Amino acid sequence: MKNLLGYVILLWFIPSCNKNYINPYHLSGTYAGTFHRSGDTSAPSKIKISFYKDSFIGTSDHNFYPAICNGTYRVFGDSIAIQNDCAFPAFLLWIDIFSGNFEYSTKGDSIYFTRNYGDFTYMPDVYALKKQ
Repeated sequence: MKNLLGYVILLWFIPSCNKNYINPYHLSGTYAGTFHRSGDTSAPSKIKISFYKDSFIGTSDHNFYPAICNGTYRVFGDSIAIQNDCAFPAFLLWIDIFSGNFEYSTKGDSIYFTRNYGDFTYMPDVYALKKQ
């Protein structure tokens, strides 16, 4: 009887594992803005990303900096997981591809994706986008 009660309690907790997942559809629409890498003295890249349901498609005015194409995403609380589905040239570094886990925040009709790279937390990539 104790085992049965334990299984019931376990089954009750399993569905609660995905409570941090937020419906990604609130990002629907086209956003335009800039990409800037800390420590980079060049001008920020102008980027445009369109989100629809759980997918995205985007471009950058600098060829492959950042490398944006198309893929899927999921929002988890204050984080967003980006999966870029395109094949890119081998000379690109993984940090130059819009893919991976980012901190995610909003302010009004703007969204911000931030990812730290390198050995120090003060070296972030920042995507600052405003809804069009």
